[in-house]
Amino acid sequence: MKRKRGLIILSIIVVFIGIIVGSFFIYVNIYYKADSEALEALNSNEEVTVINNDKYISFVPNNEYNDAIIFYQGAKVEAEAYAPLMKLLALNDIACYAIKTTFKLSFFDVNTYNDIYQKEKHENVDYYVMGHSLGGVIASIAAKKYNSICEGIILLASYLNSDISDTKLKVLSIYGSNDEILNMDNYENNKKYAPDVFIERKIDGGIHSYFGSYGIQNNDGKPYIEKNFQIERTKDYILEFVNN
Repeated sequence: MKRKRGLIILSIIVVFIGIIVGSFFIYVNIYYKADSEALEALNSNEEVTVINNDKYISFVPNNEYNDAIIFYQGAKVEAEAYAPLMKLLALNDIACYAIKTTFKLSFFDVNTYNDIYQKEKHENVDYYVMGHSLGGVIASIAAKKYNSICEGIILLASYLNSDISDTKLKVLSIYGSNDEILNMDNYENNKKYAPDVFIERKIDGGIHSYFGSYGIQNNDGKPYIEKNFQIERTKDYILEFVNN
C-alpha cells in the first residue's frame, strides 16, 4: 500500500514538472519576429559588414571606428528585429553587436557582454552596453559587473537595476512619451542607482515597440510618429551621447 501511494505521488510530481517545463517552452516559443525591413538590414553593403552567427549579430563599419555597443534584446523579441537601429549606428561609425539571448530572455546572458568584448575588442575603441526593455535591466547588471571595460549604459524603454552610483559609468535613457509598457514607477524609483552622468531623452509620440522592427507589442500605447522616425531620433541621441 505504501509503495503504491509513493508511486502515485511520484507520478503526480513528474506530471506537474512536465506541465511546468512544457508551459515554459510554449511561452518562450511565442515571440515577436523581425519584419521584412529588419531582415533587409541584415545584408552587408559597402559601408557595413554584417555577420549573423549563432551567438550574436555584428554590424561593423568598414572604415575606422572609435565606439562599439553590445546590445541586449527585449524579452521575447528576435534579436534580428533591432537590425535597422544597429545598421544605422554602424553607418555612423559605431560597431554594434546584438546578442541572441537564451530563449530570447536576457536573464541568462549577463556574462555575454564580456564574452563578446573579449572576442571583438580593439585598441582605442570605447565599449558601451545597451538594452531594450528587459534587456536594459540586464545591461545595467552587466555594466556594474564589467564596469572596468564599459564606458556607459544606453537604456531603451528600460531602467537601472544595479547601483552604479559609485562608478565612472555614464547613462543615457531614451523612452517614448506614449509607451504603455515601461513601468515608470520602477523607472523613477531606480534613478537612485544612477551615477553622476544620467541623461534622459523622451521621444514625443514614441512607443515601447518602435526601438525595434517587429510590429507593436500587446498593451503598448498608440504612436503618433513613424517607427523609422523613432529609430532615427534614437540614433541621434546615441551619437550625441558617445561623442560627448
